[in-house]
Amino acid sequence: MSDSDSYTFTRDASRSRFVAHHGDQLVGFMSFVDRGDRIIIDHTVVDEAHQGGGVASRLVAHGMRELAETTTATIIPECSYVAMWLRRHPEFAHLTSRGTGASEPAASTAEDSAKLLDAAKVTPSLGDDSTAATQPSSSEQFGIDQKGQ
Repeated sequence: MSDSDSYTFTRDASRSRFVAHHGDQLVGFMSFVDRGDRIIIDHTVVDEAHQGGGVASRLVAHGMRELAETTTATIIPECSYVAMWLRRHPEFAHLTSRGTGASEPAASTAEDSAKLLDAAKVTPSLGDDSTAATQPSSSEQFGIDQKGQ
């Protein structure tokens, strides 16, 4: 089994987030706020030791697939990493316009965030998950413990 196969991705409903584990260690999360008709994705965090290998992308993909299957709420990507990820994965673009009656994504979506990223001249590399999902490497600093509790 390769190292990338040892990651698992699940929903932590009690904390309103999707999580990534490497073995029994919590190494990242994508948090959200459920507002009923809208789900606001506000943060994506991957421990520094696990950045650059696609963990953030796989975590977001897991979360988007599950949200597509379990809710009709409009997804609002306030997290810049998720906004960037959605630009690169147009097959999920419909999640940002559900419930709006519009064929275009709702306000404060990936496109809006992309414009902000472009205006700020932020140009993340296609293969670098660490650009927008970077946080301090200390697990205590980003609110997770080593067992995911």
